[in-house]
Amino acid sequence: MSRLESAQVGEVSIGAVEFRIDYFAVTFHGCSDDDVRGWLGEAFGPDWEPAGWNPVLQDDERMLKVQGPHGAYLERDRSRDYVHVSLKGQACAAIGTEQLLSFARASRARCGGGFKPTRVDVAWDDHAKRIAPQEFAARVWERNGTDRRPEVMSKARKGCLHKNLGDAKGACCELGTRTSERMMRYYDKEAQSNGAVKAMRLELQTRHRAADALLSALIATESVSDAVSAAVSHLVGFVDFREVPCEGRGSRRRRRCAWWADLVGAADAARIGPKTGGDLVRTIEHTLKQMPGPFAVLVAVCGSVGKAAELLVRRAGGPLKNRRLQRHVEAVARGLVTPEEWVDLRRLVGVMPLNPGSRGRQAPGSKARDSPPCPGPPGS
Repeated sequence: MSRLESAQVGEVSIGAVEFRIDYFAVTFHGCSDDDVRGWLGEAFGPDWEPAGWNPVLQDDERMLKVQGPHGAYLERDRSRDYVHVSLKGQACAAIGTEQLLSFARASRARCGGGFKPTRVDVAWDDHAKRIAPQEFAARVWERNGTDRRPEVMSKARKGCLHKNLGDAKGACCELGTRTSERMMRYYDKEAQSNGAVKAMRLELQTRHRAADALLSALIATESVSDAVSAAVSHLVGFVDFREVPCEGRGSRRRRRCAWWADLVGAADAARIGPKTGGDLVRTIEHTLKQMPGPFAVLVAVCGSVGKAAELLVRRAGGPLKNRRLQRHVEAVARGLVTPEEWVDLRRLVGVMPLNPGSRGRQAPGSKARDSPPCPGPPGS
């Protein structure tokens, strides 16, 4: 087995690699805060029962915010009927990875679809410190001539590969951003924790859809070693390092870089699945802020973002993939209105007619150009 797949949980021998859940944030829908704190007390001990949550940070008609043991945080939105629990690294370490997975299994069995992971971080601590962050960064960025060179294969957006080798808290290499669904970090944990954890840490941060997929894979396993292997697959599913021959080949057929294969072995990449209705709501809300095009028309037709997302999933016959989503939205919106209504709705939501070949929209208040109006549905 590879170095990460053979990582230990709990008591770690000298020089071994340790695996742990380092951040655990979940949301419970349709439950009270007393119910959730009671479940935490049953799973983790009396310190986690309702009486152990202090101080109360906010308590009014709309919101309850309270701090718990080891820096845990609980928030209840009374108007939207959900309870959110965040367990940071200190709380996760005090509870233990196996206990967290047992709690997640019980919570999903108890609440079903009302149990939603919002952030799950997994980490591998190399107590032997075999690779320094500077060396890791050099292997990521190095280019060995024109024959063969390592290439980063990642789901992160271009330009999201960063290194900081001169920080006061130690060197760090990052791939992705803190607000994206997935992010990988490799850093000196001893420097970052002021000596509390003497190790180099490789960390995978996941949010929303990626967190749900990762936690689902972890709790579906029957043993801790299987859970570690599942986590490695999700790491490889986000970032992989492959050699690129000069003649070129398909990315998945390239040989994995030797130094990376030593860490992850022959692990297959895990997929987090296509977007669902809830993910589409966030996509549409974000798109409306950035470029209100066909999305805005569809929301205007449906009356709300949620109804627009439900319509998209229903018309597609299942979950939608991110690729060509904008075209699909436009096709659905055009199919719901007449050609005249289509033009009127585009004007209503502030989307101006486009010039042929243009992908942008005319700025409000600018002089109109001599161009045909935006086309209506096919055959109009």
